[in-house]
Amino acid sequence: MNKKNFPIFISILITSIFFTMIFYFVYTNIQNNYKALRMFEFADASLDFSLSSNDIQKLKTINGIKIVGGVTEQQNSAMLNDSMLVLNFQDNGINEMREYSNLLVGRFARNENEIVLSRNVMLKNNLKLGDSVLLKEGQRYINDSEVNPTATYTAKENFKISNNAKYQIVGVYNKVYNKYLNINFALTVPKKSDMLQASLRFDDFKDAYKNREKIKNDIEKQLGYSVSLEFSKVLSHYYRVELVGLEAFYPILIYVISITSAVLLFIFFIRNIFRVWGFRKVKELSMFKSIGTTDFQIYLSLLKEAVLISILPILIGHVLGYFLMNFLYIKMQEIRMLNKIIPLEFSLLLSFFIIFISLFIVVIAVISPAKIIAKINIIEGIRGNFNSKNKKRKKSENLWKELRLNNMNSIKSLRYITAVGIIIISCFFITVGVSYYFRDFSAYESAYNINATYSSSEQETPKVLTEIMSILPHEKAYISRNKYFNISSDINFSDEVKENIVFEQFEDYLKNSNDKRIDGALIGLEESELEKLGGKKGEFLLLNIIQSDSKVPLSKAKYIKYLDNPSFLTIYLSGANPSKKIKIDKIINSTGQIEERLRPFEVAIFTDLETQKLLIENHDKAKEARAIFELKLKVNDSNLKDAKEYIEKTFKANSSFNDRFNITTGNEILENQDVDIKVFILLICGIGLIIFLLNITNGYSSINLSLYSRKREIGSLFSCGMEKTKLKQLYLNEFIVEEVKSLGITLIISLLVMFSISLLSSTFSMKLLLTHYPWFYFLIF
Repeated sequence: MNKKNFPIFISILITSIFFTMIFYFVYTNIQNNYKALRMFEFADASLDFSLSSNDIQKLKTINGIKIVGGVTEQQNSAMLNDSMLVLNFQDNGINEMREYSNLLVGRFARNENEIVLSRNVMLKNNLKLGDSVLLKEGQRYINDSEVNPTATYTAKENFKISNNAKYQIVGVYNKVYNKYLNINFALTVPKKSDMLQASLRFDDFKDAYKNREKIKNDIEKQLGYSVSLEFSKVLSHYYRVELVGLEAFYPILIYVISITSAVLLFIFFIRNIFRVWGFRKVKELSMFKSIGTTDFQIYLSLLKEAVLISILPILIGHVLGYFLMNFLYIKMQEIRMLNKIIPLEFSLLLSFFIIFISLFIVVIAVISPAKIIAKINIIEGIRGNFNSKNKKRKKSENLWKELRLNNMNSIKSLRYITAVGIIIISCFFITVGVSYYFRDFSAYESAYNINATYSSSEQETPKVLTEIMSILPHEKAYISRNKYFNISSDINFSDEVKENIVFEQFEDYLKNSNDKRIDGALIGLEESELEKLGGKKGEFLLLNIIQSDSKVPLSKAKYIKYLDNPSFLTIYLSGANPSKKIKIDKIINSTGQIEERLRPFEVAIFTDLETQKLLIENHDKAKEARAIFELKLKVNDSNLKDAKEYIEKTFKANSSFNDRFNITTGNEILENQDVDIKVFILLICGIGLIIFLLNITNGYSSINLSLYSRKREIGSLFSCGMEKTKLKQLYLNEFIVEEVKSLGITLIISLLVMFSISLLSSTFSMKLLLTHYPWFYFLIF
């Protein structure tokens, strides 16, 4: 390869890498979103009638229906050693629809003697794919009451065996149930005599939705009775079938605009490189013009050579881009700690499209030097001069200033080339800043390192929570229950609220509220904890504080007095009538060691758990909801793992069949906080490296272009006796000034973008965007 073509090679290589990475990342995200959607919403539509296997077969003959399948309504219980299983049944039609599922290895069951088990059951029982297992099928009982197969499995129940069945393991799936339910999903095929809930997959969802009445009539004609055909609401929203006109094509329009913008951007980036390359050929092409070669023939000549030069870097860049994106994609999954790491999906059609886009950029980029060369006078071109336009020159007493003014067009390209690259990264950094804000908004350093939630259908405080507190060694702990309520917005605010920005924010908040009410939290505590706040059993304590600025993160918030010392408050439990008027016995300004995260504008009221229970039980709507209790503990860090295991075992041993619980530790909370931001920053690093390299090659080409266009000027200065070192320093200073200007342009545009966001968003103020913007990384870049 000609070393003079090396900048072109690198720029085209980077262009190909960039488009490969971006297109494959977007393509993979679209595919993953679709797969995630289809994992749970595998059917396009369903019937409200259970059908036999024969009836399901009849529906397959209807035009427009691609797949028909069914699942049984009932689920059965089974035991594998000491593992409790929930047996589900689906036919081969559903198997086909569920091409995207939680299966890790193997396949779905196709025969009645085949089964799919969860990975944790396989590991626990030392099983492998292809093994045979004997299941004890039957019913679960507590006392004499039958327990639902999906209820939490506890040591209190009995299992009555009704049948033994032998199965061969043909598939392993990733566990989808909450592990604390202590049950495991298993999947096999229904019996031929079973009635099945029918699901349909169409050849084209949009077309089927448009012709849904016809399809419904065809189904009823086949079955001989009326049915109700229900299309998936999730898929209807995904395919935007209910939207008309331009609104229906918004996603496609966004993709088209994004691709067009990226293509134009890269044409802008590599245009200067081809200009320098073309200007080196001025003498040769001017000689061709002198013997009658047309401008179009010159363009074709340049285009042919440019394409030949570009094919190799485009292909190499495409391969490198794919493997680099695959590496980043795998790293993203590892950061998210996913159980199943999936490599980047390859698409031959997409690869051809990316190569076409890269070649198209080259073709368009060659037009610029071809046009300039075509306008050059033949005599001047043969002499090697390509800046020979007769323009009126600007005068100045300062020679260097005069030279700069008359060569500004060739100099300022460096400014804009650099600015565009940095602006792209700056916009990414704005997004990172927004992510940091959302992460920090509700985060604070907790004084507790174990958080256990316990959900029950009973309103009574679970005894298991107090048992854990009494037995497990801890530095501090408390039990609480948070119940949602709201109050009318027609309340008296304190003078401090009216004097702070939070009052304006509150008015904006009410404009966006449907019912014009303020959210609240009725927090129940044990009597001993309530007494530490200054209250007694049966009393209601109002936490009368609010952030002076609701947009400031909790850890940095300044709190002021909220309400104007109310004696009574009328609350609506669960947001529904009837209202309940409660007396505020005491107003407090601090919660001590009680950690409760207050949302913006939320009113918090504390009482004891017994009073809270009575209040809820006297409200029909409020008592319908499950009761969620929370236990927070601070234990020695060295005992954290053992403490979690003890709580888990205690919950399992004491919970009722319809209870739910979850346990998180300080370590897990901290690990999960930054996952999404780390993944996003990893992607930005990949794109940032590409932009960085592209800026280097474009900076090199812009400087080359400027020096080429000023070669007569440089020769004249040499002939006048100017030293090479002095001349070099003058030009260097000139280019440094342009780089500083490019930084200034970037800052101005970045600030304008932030200002626009602050105007369009009610969440982000200019101050918040500026404080969360990663200035350190921006300056490094």
